[in-house]
Amino acid sequence: MDVASPNTQAVEISLAKGSVIFRVVVGLVVLVAGLGMWRSSPYPVFGGFVALFSVCMLYFGFRLLVDASPGLVLNEQGLAINDKIGSGGIVRWNDVSGLSLTRYGHDYQLVVNVKRPESYLARGGAIYRLMNSLSAALFGSPVRINAGLLDCNRNDLLRVANEFRARYSGRAD
Repeated sequence: MDVASPNTQAVEISLAKGSVIFRVVVGLVVLVAGLGMWRSSPYPVFGGFVALFSVCMLYFGFRLLVDASPGLVLNEQGLAINDKIGSGGIVRWNDVSGLSLTRYGHDYQLVVNVKRPESYLARGGAIYRLMNSLSAALFGSPVRINAGLLDCNRNDLLRVANEFRARYSGRAD
C-alpha cells in the first residue's frame, strides 16, 4: 500500500499481514528447533529457552494476525499507534520534536522523539513500561513504531508523517 499525501484529514496504515505470517513461520521453525535441542541436546536448558522465546514470538504474531485495526493512523491530533506494534496510544503533534527512521536488525523503526518522554515511559502495564524503557535506551525515545509491520513504504511513511507534523504541530490541543 502506498501512503497517500496528507491532503486528506487522516491516513490509516494497515498491518502488513505478509510480514506477520513470515514471522509466525519463523517462530514455528524456531519452536521445533528449540524442542529438538531440549530433547536431544546435552544442553536442554538452552533448548528450553529457545522454545520459550519462540512461543512468545508466536503469541504476539498470532495476536497481530487476528487484529483488524490499523497499525497506525495519522490525523490532525497526532499519531494513533496500535499497541501491538509499538508504544500504543496517541502521540499528539504538539508533543513531537522529531521523526526519524533507524535500522535495527533487519527492520526499520520509525522513532518519534517527544518533548516529554517521561509521560510515555509511564504508559501501560509493567511489560509495556519495560518495552518503552528499552526503546528509550536503544533509540533515544520511548516512542517507536516497527515500520516493517506496516503495509507501506518506510520512506513514504516518514515523509507523510513529517508533512502531517508540519501541518498540525502548531495547533493547540
